Amino acid sequence: MKARLWIILLLTLCLSAWGCGIIHDHDDAKSSEDIDIGYGSAGAPCIYLYPEEAGEVSVTLLPSEDAWLTSTDPEYVDGWTVWAEPDGRIDGTYDYLYYSSEVAMDFQMDEGWAIEAEEIFAWFEETLPKFGLNQAETADFIDYWSEHLLYSPWYLVYPQYNDLVAGQMDIAIDPEPDSMLRLWLVIDKVDQREPLTTPEFTPFERSGFTVVEWGVVLRIETEGKEAGSVTT
Repeated sequence: MKARLWIILLLTLCLSAWGCGIIHDHDDAKSSEDIDIGYGSAGAPCIYLYPEEAGEVSVTLLPSEDAWLTSTDPEYVDGWTVWAEPDGRIDGTYDYLYYSSEVAMDFQMDEGWAIEAEEIFAWFEETLPKFGLNQAETADFIDYWSEHLLYSPWYLVYPQYNDLVAGQMDIAIDPEPDSMLRLWLVIDKVDQREPLTTPEFTPFERSGFTVVEWGVVLRIETEGKEAGSVTT
């Protein structure tokens, strides 16, 4: 009889502990260890198409579970199907395919540059060709971000190439390109210079049907005052 009472008492204590949250299942323990890495706004990724011969090209964006599109131009339904010319003209109207999105801040943040506000656009002009952008693509980048980059005394600029970009926003292109550069720059606003490991530039050679994409990811701020725009 005493043994049965001890067993009942022990079971009661275990059930009470479970109900009070002392005992956690495996999933709860795993979720408690998750780190919130935050979200960023992928502003104006622009996709340039340079086929060897004029023809129809289909482009489909494949967001990760933590990413979604917020705007596109031209209109994007289940993808873009466009007529592309060797000089990059699209449907006789566009120079590039435009979209914006929100993505998880799951990028490399170890290698980059600290650039002062007064130097940022001169730095873009000098550095973007080293990544592989041509003169027109560099000019488009600077034109857009001279109006949309919020002011900061300093910027930390972290380059993200094809694989890291695809981790948040994969892409399917038909016909498949022979060479493709996807370059996103994660840019953080900071008050002072911070030491960073300087990256090495990865050579990009254009050959055959070439696709080039540039974009900027800005951390979505949930607090603090709003800054003004940077001007050249």
